Formats: sequence, structure tokens, C-alpha cells
Amino acid sequence: MADISVPTLAAEPLFHIGSWPITNAILGTWLAMAILLGLLFVAARKPTMVPGTVQNGMETVIDGLRGVVNSVMEDDKLTNRYLPLIITIFLFVLILNWVALLPGFGTVGIMEHGELVPFLRAGSSDLNLTFAMAGVAFLVAQFSGIVLVGLFKYFNKFIHLSSLFKRPYHWKNFALFIPMFLLGLVELISEVAKFVALSFRLFGNIYAGEVLLVVFGTLLPVFIPLSAPFYILEVFVGLIQAFVFAMLTIVFVKIASLSTEH
Repeated sequence: MADISVPTLAAEPLFHIGSWPITNAILGTWLAMAILLGLLFVAARKPTMVPGTVQNGMETVIDGLRGVVNSVMEDDKLTNRYLPLIITIFLFVLILNWVALLPGFGTVGIMEHGELVPFLRAGSSDLNLTFAMAGVAFLVAQFSGIVLVGLFKYFNKFIHLSSLFKRPYHWKNFALFIPMFLLGLVELISEVAKFVALSFRLFGNIYAGEVLLVVFGTLLPVFIPLSAPFYILEVFVGLIQAFVFAMLTIVFVKIASLSTEH
């Protein structure tokens, strides 16, 4: 039986541009970006009243996401404001995940110290990328909360200064400030936890899929009937993870905009 080379947690560097290491996950990300830009170019180059396959597919995705975003935001103006971001996140993560299912990802490379170093890996299997995307979602949610409810009102949920000036003025206001401030710290920790959970959720699912496909790809001669269902499963996992990542972003924005009302 062939040896199984399980993918490493960290993306492997292939070469350097100056002092910047170019990893196989970066190459996978660049390939996904090129494919996505190509699809968008074809879809938007010559829009017609009777759309072609690519244009029709893009319009279907946009209409579907618009309905979901509007159901969360419950405001057409806010939906129009955040819809481009949500569409970008969804399509980017989706292409990242699906491109990694192409032949050669994780299986074609060079041998170093008895281990396979693939030329291409899924960009979303690199924790650096998922942290960066989760960071964008986190910052958008925080700045949106500030813009939608005001600077003082938004940060008041963390520091609860308003409790000191609650009428009628009383010494009990100062006594309640400490537990309220501690409660605000818990709220702050929960905000950071959202950011961490969002990044690890995508990374964990895609990395697990990588390992699964490598294992069954190695055992393909023995378990031919079991290989195809797992590829189909990974197609659905990639779609679901892209949808979840995009929707959690808009949900975080909605929660931030309502944080002072509860």
C-alpha cells in the first residue's frame, strides 16, 4: 500500500520574492483569484437582456444573496451598502474551496526529506488567509456599529459609562458600574471570539477535507467506489463554508448595529 503524505498544518514555501516567501497556498489563492476575475470579466463584459450561462449564474447568485442579506438587515439601504462585500466574500471563498478540488492540488509536487511538498494547496487551508478574511469581517462589523449607532453608544456596551450618569444620580450608580464594566469585558471577549471562531471554522473544515481527499486519493486503487462520494461531499462543504462565512459577516454587522438596544 502506498505511503500516505498527510498535508501539514502550515503552508509550505516554494520560493521567495525578496524576503517574501511564496507558499503553495499563495499560489492556490492566486489561481483562484485569476479564475474568479475571469468569470466576472466574462459575466460583465457584454451584459445582455437574454443572459448567457455565466451572466445568468452571476445574476442568480446576486439575487439569492440579496434576498438573504435583506432578510437579515431588514433595510434596503443597508442591504445595498453591504451586498457588494457579502458577494465578494462568498464568491472568493467559494472559488478558493472549489479550485482546490481540481486534479493536482495537494498531490503534485516535489519530495523533500521523504515528504511530498505540493505545488498547489487550497488558499483557505492557510490559517493566515482565513485570519485575514475574518479580520476584515471583524473590522467591518465594528466600524459599522460605530457608524450606525454612534461612537459613544457603541463603545458604551463595553465600558458602560452611561451607568454612572443614570438619573436619579445615586451612589448605587457607582456601585453598579464595576459589575457592568466586567460584563462589558465579557462582551468584548465575545467579540474577539467571533473573529477567532470564524477563521478557525473555515480553516478547520477545508484542512480536514484536504486530509480526507489525500487519504482516499492515495487509497484510490483499493477503494475506488468510495472516492467519488467524498469529492461530491467536498463540493457541498466548499459551498456551505462560503455561504456560512458570508452570512456570519452580515449577521455580525447586524448584531453590532443593534448592540445598544438590548
